[in-house]
Amino acid sequence: VSTQSTGSSGINAEYGGTNVAQGTTVTTFCMSGYFIDGKSSYAGACTSTPDSCRKVTTSVGQNGYYTAGSNVQLTCTVETSDVIVVDQDSVCSWKKGDSFIGSTSQFSTPTTANTYECVHSLSSVSSSDSAAYSCVAVVSSTTDLGSKSEVASTSATLAVLTLTYDTAQKVEKLGASVQLTCTANMPTALSAILTFAWERDGVAVNSGVISEAYGTARDSVLTLSPLASTDSAKYKCLASYSNVGTITSSEKQVVVIHIATPIASTQVKVGASYTFTCDTYGVSQDIMWLEGTTPVQGVQTLDTVTDNVKRKTSELRLANLDSSKNGVSITCSMSGAAISGTVESIGVLNVYSSGWDTTQSEINASPGETKTLTLKADYYSNNAKWTSIVWFKDGNAIYSGVVNTSPLSGGVQDKTDTVLTVTSAKLSDAGYYSCVITYSDIGAVTSAASIFTVNGIVTGPSDSAGDRGGSVTFTAVVSGTSTTGFGTTVSWQKKSLSSGATYTNVQKEALHTTLPLSASHLP
Repeated sequence: VSTQSTGSSGINAEYGGTNVAQGTTVTTFCMSGYFIDGKSSYAGACTSTPDSCRKVTTSVGQNGYYTAGSNVQLTCTVETSDVIVVDQDSVCSWKKGDSFIGSTSQFSTPTTANTYECVHSLSSVSSSDSAAYSCVAVVSSTTDLGSKSEVASTSATLAVLTLTYDTAQKVEKLGASVQLTCTANMPTALSAILTFAWERDGVAVNSGVISEAYGTARDSVLTLSPLASTDSAKYKCLASYSNVGTITSSEKQVVVIHIATPIASTQVKVGASYTFTCDTYGVSQDIMWLEGTTPVQGVQTLDTVTDNVKRKTSELRLANLDSSKNGVSITCSMSGAAISGTVESIGVLNVYSSGWDTTQSEINASPGETKTLTLKADYYSNNAKWTSIVWFKDGNAIYSGVVNTSPLSGGVQDKTDTVLTVTSAKLSDAGYYSCVITYSDIGAVTSAASIFTVNGIVTGPSDSAGDRGGSVTFTAVVSGTSTTGFGTTVSWQKKSLSSGATYTNVQKEALHTTLPLSASHLP
């Protein structure tokens, strides 16, 4: 009960009432501190239920499920009746479970009449954010007749959907197996379809299969077997809930320890040099070279780390190779703390020579005699084959060999013998002979030339006449071995024209001249 002190205008006019004289008693409804004139012209719905004239209600949005990593905004909406005018003392607080969180904040300017809001933001939510959140609204209203605070509270439940995925680096050897497991929580109250997907370096690699349910979790397993060098990458799991959204895991790095370029078997000519290169990928690996079983020193040419993967390259440089290195295994071996045992790549060094057996550099035959020319190619290789053998006389092909379809015994063909037979030798068979052998791996190898000579007088001396007291020269052309070989003896004889005369040696004026083989192959 309250009375006006004067008859002048007062607060009743604010509520649509009329002024009364001093001393007049008026009756009002008292509703939580709000004084409302009881005149029937205003009372309306307040006549029977005065509380309906004062209304403060709250609601919290965003009630439900959210994927881990989402940004969630909880909004507390306060609605008041027309009677209540919210002042600056009205505040909003938030509780997580039974504990207050954050700081108290004021309401925003009404977006619609008598509607006020306050907001609590959660950034990148995780499983620890799953809880019941309450909005506690303290609404303060002040009028000329007094003030009153009204407290209202409501709550919302926030459930964060998460993934369990081991992101520790996984290191394995080439050819081994790796299983990646991703587990998503699946509340029984959530009516959603859960599907998995996997990505390798941002590219889809396989759709994961949901395992049998256990509790409120589901598994997806990605199996990499056997591991290839291309499996070295970063992997992540994606779980999609049909009516909520998708959760993406952090990346897990898989490192496949391997030698990028295997050591290849190679053919190198005697006297040449060769460099083997070992390019490795791993984690803190060391490189060692072996020549057979003997450690040898290599030269490191590269050592870099990219995304926690070490690339290390070493070279083994071999110079002035000889046939003693033929068939030697060359091994690149990598080891380290993250490697169980060693990873190796092995190649075989084949050292060949294009030299030929020179014991038959010069061959001599008598007319009608049969001779063989044998040339032996000193060639070293494991499992090499020759594909053709061709003989040449003075640069012209005269005979083709038969193609060999398999290596010699034991798979090793280190020397190739080829024989040319000259039957019933005649002077025209004399000349320079050579051979070309073509191999499947290194191509053609040409021998040095062998000189083939046939003993005989090609042309004898011709009749000659001369003046008494003058000189006469007789010339004969003969074929035989050169003076640098076994030597050919040439002698001259004469006899008189008298009947019954015999030849006698001519000791004087004898000439012995060696000429090179001419186009007619005659020395």
